[in-house]
Amino acid sequence: MRPILALLLLTVTAFADDRPSPRFDILPGDRVLLLGDTLLERETTYGYLETRMHEQFADRPFTVRNLSFAGDTPLGLSRAAFDPPAAGWERMKASIATVRPTVVFLGYGMAASLQQLTEESHDPTLNADPARYGTEPMMAARFKKELGVLMNEIEKEAAGYLTAEAQRTQRGAEEGKKDSATAAPAPTKPSADLSNPSATLRSKPDAAPGGRVRFVLLSPIRHEDLRKERPGLPDPAAHNKLLAEYAKAIEELAQERGAQFVSFANFDVVRARRQVTDWPASFTDNGIHLSQRGYDEASLWIVGALGTLQPKGEWVKGGQTIDPALRAAVIAKIALFFHQFRPANSTYLFGFRKHEQGQNAKEMAMFDPLIAAAEAEIERLKKGGAAIPGRVGVPPAVPGVSPGTPNVAKAPTPTEAPRVSASASPSPAGSPAGTPKTAGGTPTQPVPPPHPPVTGEDR
Repeated sequence: MRPILALLLLTVTAFADDRPSPRFDILPGDRVLLLGDTLLERETTYGYLETRMHEQFADRPFTVRNLSFAGDTPLGLSRAAFDPPAAGWERMKASIATVRPTVVFLGYGMAASLQQLTEESHDPTLNADPARYGTEPMMAARFKKELGVLMNEIEKEAAGYLTAEAQRTQRGAEEGKKDSATAAPAPTKPSADLSNPSATLRSKPDAAPGGRVRFVLLSPIRHEDLRKERPGLPDPAAHNKLLAEYAKAIEELAQERGAQFVSFANFDVVRARRQVTDWPASFTDNGIHLSQRGYDEASLWIVGALGTLQPKGEWVKGGQTIDPALRAAVIAKIALFFHQFRPANSTYLFGFRKHEQGQNAKEMAMFDPLIAAAEAEIERLKKGGAAIPGRVGVPPAVPGVSPGTPNVAKAPTPTEAPRVSASASPSPAGSPAGTPKTAGGTPTQPVPPPHPPVTGEDR
């Protein structure tokens, strides 16, 4: 009798965690920010979560930016690189300011839990480094406090730009009412500025209801037990106990702040029941970092928990259906933004060796028109447009191979930017000569703030 009750309890508990919360919508004009440690940083490799966002909300334009950083904590310590720890926090704030998010997914906790394990081991070879990470012991209470500080900073920054955007929208609406009485009837199909790929991505009035950023807080995943597959790996029991404490702290903070919370507590148990024959049985590469299957499954878990899973997400044998051309375009856009946000030679561009190659920092702005073009392609594809060989993220036509064959074409490099920039056009007043421009001759956005170098561990 007890085994039956235990099985029933497990089933009910799993169902409760898998049950969708009130539907979470992405609205027209939203700017979605993914921010966290390795959990969200490696999403840039696979692009499943962002692709499913576009599939579920194909009828509305929005943008997604991923500023996550491997091994990071909510105060941005990993971003400091060769500089003092405080530099990481300043870089994080500057990066967030360039995105101006209306929706923020926060995925922290794993790195902080590993920091706690390191400190409690008292093993000098693990280099706890209190001078860098602080003398206060890392634990769930400290982590919750620091995550709250990050949310406060995001809301503080957002208060300014969301208020300004709301005022502009209101003024535009009032001017539109005044003009409507005397204006000629609008054409059935308004003309579009096809020379500006980002024209369809402008914010709309409902991008930030209530003038506040909407937060989604993700718990860390459980430490997967891979000892049968890879003997020598540690028993994850102690680590999972810590991770449960961090997940509880995140859930408490979400409740206190009116944010939505997605728990991965039973993720590996529930998802493992699926009959999938062409994926590895495990969800992680090493117990703590999701594999390709893990990210595919995690993206479904997230959209399901948020109540946004539509019929397109029905389970099929061999994994979840997903548009390969759309995912390829998303990954290509992600790669372009990643190399702008974190150039591999940033120490030479922005750091203590910028006296050697700092003049090349202006090339970062050359990514802007490429990213805008990639986003326009995502918008076209998610609305049902056919994959076109040669477009961003779409493989070239190969004899005997269907144009729709899944593949991720290499994203354009910064050196290709001049082909889409204005050629030999004079600089507008107030714009320095040589400032990169869009196809319409308008100067691009300012060069992003400096960022630390990318290491092999980051990717």
